[in-house]
Amino acid sequence: MCLSVRLHRAQAFSKFIFVLFRVPPGVPPRPFQSIASGVYISPGRPISAVSRAIIIGSVRRPSAGSAPGSANRSSRLSSALHTAKNMVVPACLAVYLGASGGRTAALEQYGTLKGMALPLLNFPFGLLGSLAVLLMPEITQAHIEGQTARLNALLDRMLRLTGYFSMLAGTLFWVWGRPLAQLLYHSPEAGFYLETLAPAMPLMYLESMVDGAMKGIGEQKAAFRYSVWDAVLRIGGVAVLLPRYGMRGFLTVILLSSFYTCAANTGRLLLSSGTGHAFRRWLGAPLLAAVAAGAAGRGVRRALTGFPAQGLWEQLAVLTAGGTVTAIVFLLAALPLGLWEELRAVLRQAKTGKNRGK
Repeated sequence: MCLSVRLHRAQAFSKFIFVLFRVPPGVPPRPFQSIASGVYISPGRPISAVSRAIIIGSVRRPSAGSAPGSANRSSRLSSALHTAKNMVVPACLAVYLGASGGRTAALEQYGTLKGMALPLLNFPFGLLGSLAVLLMPEITQAHIEGQTARLNALLDRMLRLTGYFSMLAGTLFWVWGRPLAQLLYHSPEAGFYLETLAPAMPLMYLESMVDGAMKGIGEQKAAFRYSVWDAVLRIGGVAVLLPRYGMRGFLTVILLSSFYTCAANTGRLLLSSGTGHAFRRWLGAPLLAAVAAGAAGRGVRRALTGFPAQGLWEQLAVLTAGGTVTAIVFLLAALPLGLWEELRAVLRQAKTGKNRGK
């Protein structure tokens, strides 16, 4: 499940909790348990900045675009487009395959991508959940209180850390995706998908994080509009490319779609927040570290081919050793390029939040 869906559900649940425990006007405030934020609020007790941001963002007056009727229509439209895409892809792929297996082979190839490759590509994104939990409430609070400088600094940190993490994950899958797919699924096809889509992981991860930040600063309408256009463009690209190029055409659609959504959402976020672009910091420096790690990883992979690993544990040992070397090279290259600076800032922020909560 993507970050935007998680944030949307958490926001809806927190609004329900607030309505359930709200204090009528004129009635003295009483202690109550805020399930959504996980803190106990009582008169005279200070609230941490993170908790206050969650509460403020949860109880603010909903806009017209977030009304229940509008939300239901948006949900139905998104579901309809998603269903249409899942129906169009196998049908167009069956046209390309023709006598080579038809719809059965099309469903098999599509299932390999959706059920094997994409879950592996999305798995590392779960580790970014801790960064989202730490930064998103702060971003919402800075936006509500009009602290533009602080908001810009938080967005810069979010984009920079996401760039480093996604580049590391993309490098690992680009170098070791095929051996990993062979180990888990015994599927060279899944390995090809991992290796092809690995360079798009920074765009995918940035788009998801930016989508959550846009909802934190009240840009839900824009995020939904871009997602609808993305779905429409995907369906159009599938109808044009898949009958002629098969799964390679679908991978091209995914890459172009990731670029469009990442560019559109990031541009809107920077424009709405007044944040200046710093793509050299967000993607340039991580890319340099990824190039160094990728070259080292490819060298290690070629060196390890001389040691055939037939058994499960031997293959796992080769993957672990190669992935560890690749990650170490990436970190050694990224730390002096700004990663260490951002990690220290996040640790200080987490420590400050804990001290305020005491």
